[in-house]
Amino acid sequence: MSNKICGNCKHVTNGVCWLNGGEVSTNYSCEDFEPIELDISDTLMKISEWHQDRKITVNGNSATQTIKLGEEFGELCSGVNRRNKELIKDSIGDMVVVLVAIAELEGFTFDECVRAAYEEIKDRKGMLLPNGNFLKQEDMTCKDCKYLKGPIDGAPGYCSKLKTKVYSLDYNECSFWEFKDGE
Repeated sequence: MSNKICGNCKHVTNGVCWLNGGEVSTNYSCEDFEPIELDISDTLMKISEWHQDRKITVNGNSATQTIKLGEEFGELCSGVNRRNKELIKDSIGDMVVVLVAIAELEGFTFDECVRAAYEEIKDRKGMLLPNGNFLKQEDMTCKDCKYLKGPIDGAPGYCSKLKTKVYSLDYNECSFWEFKDGE
């Protein structure tokens, strides 16, 4: 079934096509069809309505939706592994649909959750490691730094960059920190 029907065209308002003299059909589209572009807020609202219509956020529960999220994540992993762009896109979308349900079942809006996550990360500092993982600054410690050398004179380590003993390998405020080579 095609989505190119009059009801999905931006030329139709309140069931009337203003481009083609009012003729509207649910079975076909004209040559001038232009799809309606929804912004993310509209889409999230439609997802919430879809959940309500199917009683997912009325009679469902977070545990079963979390299992569903795991299934969708498995599909995403499969898509990434196979480099299947369509499966990746579909899986990400499916995961958002499930995440919206979980948020609502827990008494939040999806927007609220995303905004909270952004507030948490917006000022985060760190570095991208050679393996592609982002390491938060608070997780960068001397024991992972390439300048750390073995124990010396009773201290657990020695910083060859600062030329000083390191007494706490969990120290993470150093501005010279660099990840060990080969990791």
